[in-house]
Amino acid sequence: MEHPDPIPDIRALAPPPDLAEPWPLWIWFGLAVGALAAGALVAWFVWASERRCPPPLPPDPLATALDRLHALKERYAEIAPGEFATQVAAAVRLPLAAQVGPRLLCLTGDELFAGRAAPPIPLAPALRDRLKSLLETCDAMRFAPTPSSHAERLPLAEGALAFVRDLPSAPPTLTSAPADADPAVA
Repeated sequence: MEHPDPIPDIRALAPPPDLAEPWPLWIWFGLAVGALAAGALVAWFVWASERRCPPPLPPDPLATALDRLHALKERYAEIAPGEFATQVAAAVRLPLAAQVGPRLLCLTGDELFAGRAAPPIPLAPALRDRLKSLLETCDAMRFAPTPSSHAERLPLAEGALAFVRDLPSAPPTLTSAPADADPAVA
């Protein structure tokens, strides 16, 4: 006895489609080579664009100090005396710190002239005395029990400007390019 088909029309249906064969090895190899070539091209463009742009020059500490002192001189009446003296002292120390090192910015005036600045500040004795006088005036203004008058602040700013203008220019450092160097080559 034959079993009847459970679904009589099943033989009339189309057979399932054949599964696609996996891609040949040469297609995978081509995709890998193409991805590597695209990555190398992008890396080359990034490298070439960075190479064309010269690095920015570091700001000149002497010019920065002069700019800060000019701004302080213009606004001396608006700034509190202690803050004014702090900013003047910081601006005066900036070009010296570029020559000696950033540790100079953390030393008090007493530590600075007691010989704790290593290496020592390369200043002539007259400039060293002017710096000491400026920093002592700033300390007196910062820690005075009574606020200073506007008449005391303006001479401090003018004295600081004169001191910074009289500073010798900084010796060339390893990060600065010679004046005749081509910035595109550097």
